[in-house]
Order: sequence, then structure tokens, then C-alpha cells
Amino acid sequence: MKKLLFAVFLIILSQISYAYITINVPESDIFNLGDKIEIDGYIESDKNFDGNLLLFLQCDDKMLPIYYKHINIKQNKRIFLDEILDEIPASKNMVGECKFKIELGNETAQSNKFFISKNLTGEFYISGPIVQLGNDLIVRGEVKKINGEMLENGVAEIYLVKNENKYFVGTSEINNGKFEFIYNTAMDQPGEQKFSVYVMDAYGNEQFFEEVANVELTDELYVFFVLEKTKFYPGDYLKVNGEVKNILFNEVEEGDVEIELGEKIYTTKIKNGKFEEKILLWNLKSGIYNLTIVAKDKFSNKGLKSAKIEILQVLKSIKIFVPENITPGNILPIKFLALDQTNQTMDDKEINIEVFNTEGEKIFEKVLYSDEEFEYKVQNFSTPGRWKIIAKCEGVVSEKTFFVNKKKDVSVKILNGSKIVVKNIGNVKFTDGIKVDINGDANYTIIRTTPIDVNETLIIDLSKELPAGKYNITIFSGIPIPKLQGNYANVENGKPRKSFSEIYSLLAMTSILILLFLAGFVEVKKTTENKNRFSKVKKGKSIKEKFIEAARKIEEQEKEKKGYVGKALDEKEIKDFVNRVLKEIKKVEAKKNGSNELIDQFAK
Repeated sequence: MKKLLFAVFLIILSQISYAYITINVPESDIFNLGDKIEIDGYIESDKNFDGNLLLFLQCDDKMLPIYYKHINIKQNKRIFLDEILDEIPASKNMVGECKFKIELGNETAQSNKFFISKNLTGEFYISGPIVQLGNDLIVRGEVKKINGEMLENGVAEIYLVKNENKYFVGTSEINNGKFEFIYNTAMDQPGEQKFSVYVMDAYGNEQFFEEVANVELTDELYVFFVLEKTKFYPGDYLKVNGEVKNILFNEVEEGDVEIELGEKIYTTKIKNGKFEEKILLWNLKSGIYNLTIVAKDKFSNKGLKSAKIEILQVLKSIKIFVPENITPGNILPIKFLALDQTNQTMDDKEINIEVFNTEGEKIFEKVLYSDEEFEYKVQNFSTPGRWKIIAKCEGVVSEKTFFVNKKKDVSVKILNGSKIVVKNIGNVKFTDGIKVDINGDANYTIIRTTPIDVNETLIIDLSKELPAGKYNITIFSGIPIPKLQGNYANVENGKPRKSFSEIYSLLAMTSILILLFLAGFVEVKKTTENKNRFSKVKKGKSIKEKFIEAARKIEEQEKEKKGYVGKALDEKEIKDFVNRVLKEIKKVEAKKNGSNELIDQFAK
């Protein structure tokens, strides 16, 4: 039996020893799993051959038998391999550097080398480099085999890459090499978004594409607004009209708007991409303000826009700073502040000030700047009582009062060595009187009780009061009197010195004359007047009483005017006294329509 088999084997070898085989893989040198590989070549023998053909696929160090067929070859005839072999699909178990190997009897042949791979190529696109937070993000791709042909079908798995971690977000079917995946970003955070794609098909081809689609996810919105003006007075309305758009300049349908001005925030709504607000500007300090508008939509996208506006100062009041009272002769400090709507000073304002005394007379007027300090000298003769300051600026009027105190004061000086000048330098009538003590060869005292009006003087002429000589002068009153500068008087042309006997003689003679006058006057009255007239005289005061009354009145006036204390009267003064008495009597009796003949004669 063994001999028989060996004989058959030798016969086969002898029959194909002259066969010629060619085999190659046309068109491509690389294939994907599932691709059908067409084998090209032929077998030719110089003898008839009838036997088996074996086909192997060898990839790297793996050998896979993939075809077995019995064939019959006629002598010198060619059999083309594509006529006897079907297309060979690339097996998922065989990848790498490959070649086909044919065995025909003792003859073997192998094809050129080619590659079988499960790798794929792809191109990927994303919907824009920037995507608005909340919008759909689209990942598109084209997947191809190694030879550039489209991957007929398969599945694409989409992964979101964050912090080097991959998060599966969904799948998409691949048809004719293309796929599209829609991803909603509503739950994401703004920032860079990276996507990786894993592609596979039924044959085992697969490829993981790392971070093939990158996009910037933004939460920014665009805010646009216009203002009618940028400078406002307190009480004005600020009208804001604006629009909100996304990064594609599409309108934001709805959302909220916050308007920040100063320390306040005003809110309004976005409707169809628009918003508006009307703000009353009140109680805002003057100055430059940032008007900031922040818009937000339902996906927390936000936009911010700012502008500067100016709140102008408006004069609202004038504040006057002045002491409550002042004594004449002193400085009255005054300060004025022009205040705006929030009591802020307005230093550039000119304020017209007027000062009025207690009678309403304008005493002083001046223009000052706000916050400028001014010193007003209150004169010595200023009327005591409540004075008023009125400040005016741009239609704003303010007033304040202060009290001028009463001041009782006199100045005393000796003029030309013999005249004492007493001046009322206070602001009220001086009624305390003056007492002058005079020390020299004899001692004298002069008293004056005559009131002295404001800014008026009382002059005591010592040459008419004293004999010639040098005297030390001391002055007293109800108020302190400043010490005289050089408290002495030098009377050069004084009154002559008189003896007391001459003076008393004159006084006695004057008294006798007055008594004679009274007696004669009464007798004349008795003979000339009728009964009715007489009765009227009887009912009234007597002539004597009237004379005494007039004499006393004159005496009082004399005491007031000259006030001699401690010195004798001279002859001339007594005569003057009598004449004044007679004149006073004439005035009284003239009213009675009586005769003054006797009086006239007596006066002569």
C-alpha cells in the first residue's frame, strides 16, 4: 500500500514539475477588514494536470487557509486565477503585513505584499468655533477607510473631554461615511469644549479620534443701549432703551436686566430682545456716575455694558454761620455755604449778602464766594437789638439773625487844656451822669446829669467854670471811665475870683426887687381887671406862685446845665438868673391877655 501511495505522489510531482504560477494583488497594497481582495494571476503547465489548488493568507507570522479547489489544467493552457477564485474578504483575524500563498502540487507561489488594517481615517467639523451657552452644538464627521473609500456604515460614539477625563454623551449612525451629532450645552459651563469620537463597523474596523472637535462655549451676551443725554439735574428722568443679542447677533428672546446706578439697582425684563427703564434721579450727589447694565438669559448667559453720566449740582439752600450775639466794636465772623441737593458745598457760587439793623435799614452789602470767611466790624454806634443777615444766590434766599448787645461807653479827653470833651461811644443814650473832681488852689466838683445821645458829645468849658490856674482832673461816672491821658487842666482865661459879701448883696437886692415887683403887679391887677377876670385870677394860681414856679424851673435847668457844687455864684450869673425869671413870667402872663407894662418898666 505504501508503495502505491509513493508511486502516485511521484506521478503528481512529475506531472506539475513544469507548471508556471503567477499571483498578485492588483490596484492597492492596503485593505481594511471586510474589504474583498481580488487575486490576479494565472497557472500554466506544459503537461496536463489534474489536482488540488490550495490558497493561504499569511499576515505577519499567522497563516490562514482560505481556499481549496480541485482543478484540471490542459497542457500548455492557462487558467486565470480570477476565473477560478472568488474575491477574498479581509478577515478580522488577520491584520498586518500580508501576502497570498498558492500551493499546486509541488509548485508554490506567493503574491506581492499588502497590508490589512482595521484603522480608519476621518474628518470632523463642529458648528462654529464659538457656541452660545444653552444652544445646540453639532458635531459632524466623515469616516473613511484606509484606501480613502467612505466607510459604508458604522457607529460613532461621541465623548466630551474635561480635565483629561472622557464622558460619553451619545452615538450617531454612520451612513455612507457621514454622521451628525447634536449636543445641547444648557447644562455645561462656559469654556473650551473638546470632543473625541470612537468609530467602529461590523467588520471590526475601529478608530478612536482624540479631541478632534474643539469649540469655545461662551456665556457672553451683547448689550446695546442709548441715552437721550448724559448730564442730568436732580429730579430729571433717566430713560434707558436697549437691546440684548447673543454672539451670533440674534435677539435674546427673554431674560432679566439689572441697571446699577450709585448704590441702587433697578430691574426690568427682556422682551423679544429689547428692554427699557425710566429712573427718577433723586437724592444723588453731584458728580460722575457709572451707569452699568447687566443682562441675563435663562441659560445664565450674561452681558454687561457701562456708560458715564453726570449729576449736576443744583443750589438748594444757603447756610449762614454767625454768632448769636455781638458787642459793638468787635468783629463779627460770618461764613456762608451754598449747598446743593445733597448738602454738598458749591464753592464756585457768588452769594450776595445784606446786613440790616433793627429798624430794617440796610447797613452793609457785599458779594462773597461760598465757603469764604468774612469779618464784619460792628460799629460802636450800631443800634442794639436783633439784626438780620440775608443771603441771596440764583433765586435762593436765606436769612439769619444775630443780636447786637447794648453797650454803654464814653470817651473823655481834655481839649486845649481847658475843655473836657465827653463823647458817647456806646450804642445807647448815656444817662449815668458825669462827676468831675477838680483839685488845685481850691477844690471844685462839677456834676453833669444831662443825657448824652449816641455819638454826641458834652463839652465842659473849664474856663467858664473855674478861675485861671492848673488843676488835676478826676472823672467819675456809673461806668468805668478810662484814665485821662495827662489828667490835668491849664485854665488860662478863667473867671475872676469873687468875695462872698458882694455876692450876698446882689442876692439880697434881687430878692427885694422881686418882692416889689410882686406887690406892684398885684395892685395893678386889682384896678384893671373886671370882676369876672378877677374871679378867674382868684381861682387860678397867684402871680407869686407862678413866679416861684418859674423860678424853680429855671433853677432846675441851671442845676442840670452847670451843676455847681461847692462854689459861689458871681454877680453876672445872678443878673442872668433874674432876667430869665422875668422872661418866663412874661410868657406866662401873656397868655392871660393882661398888661405887661409894669413888668416892662421893671425889666428896664
